[in-house]
Amino acid sequence: MSIVETTGCDGPSKTVRVHCSHAILYAHFHVHVHAQ
Repeated sequence: MSIVETTGCDGPSKTVRVHCSHAILYAHFHVHVHAQ
């Protein structure tokens, strides 16, 4: 399953899906930074 599918962040356009993926990656990056 892709990141989009596992988070349920699916939209009618590819732009929406890409935006959601970037938001998720940014969130993960933030978590790792604050964890250290």
